[in-house]
Amino acid sequence: MLASRAGGGGPARAMTPMVNAETIEARIKSVVSRNWKKVQEQCRQWDLSNSGEIEVSQFKELCDKFKFNLDPADFHLLSIKFDINNNGRFSYTHFLKHFVLTVTPHSPGVREKSLLPDTKTQTPAPTKQSPGLTSDQFYMAMLRVRDTVLTNWKDMRRQFRKQDPTSSGAVSPFHFRDILRQYNVNLTEDEFYHIMTYYDKGMTGNISYNDFIGHFLRAVK
Repeated sequence: MLASRAGGGGPARAMTPMVNAETIEARIKSVVSRNWKKVQEQCRQWDLSNSGEIEVSQFKELCDKFKFNLDPADFHLLSIKFDINNNGRFSYTHFLKHFVLTVTPHSPGVREKSLLPDTKTQTPAPTKQSPGLTSDQFYMAMLRVRDTVLTNWKDMRRQFRKQDPTSSGAVSPFHFRDILRQYNVNLTEDEFYHIMTYYDKGMTGNISYNDFIGHFLRAVK
């Protein structure tokens, strides 16, 4: 049963309940990870308004087409979980982000140390500012560069470190973008803005390349 949020004098608005679907997600993670580009392409064909959402019936078509093998109860749980805007539609951007990317805040100096074992980078002390804001454009940009980063992350990291003489783990926006271009990653102004504002968590004017690379590596662990 959906909970209600009391509006200040207006009608109560349904809220998406907290859904624990970890077991279901673990079961379909491999098939989603293998087919995410095809899933994204199909969703974009349906999503003519670029809303980041599709109809639940279209999500059912995806499940059948890519053989997610969900029973009705599992399908219902995922449909509820990814009804992000409580409008009866399925957010494929959040669905793909959940399975293909790891962009949640984490404790500094823990995972990056094991993922980047030979780096001498001193992880900066955590700032009081919240992590940067995410958006559908951010997730789509991250998905677009994912394969290139995973293929070239060691070389990328070496290039970043050349521009980071103090081993801060971050570089200027100019150097960040220039190094990505060396690997044929040509971000649009909009894509670069969304990535920059997320990874410059402390609004320092620099972009954390350790966080950027680490997020992709954690997603495939």
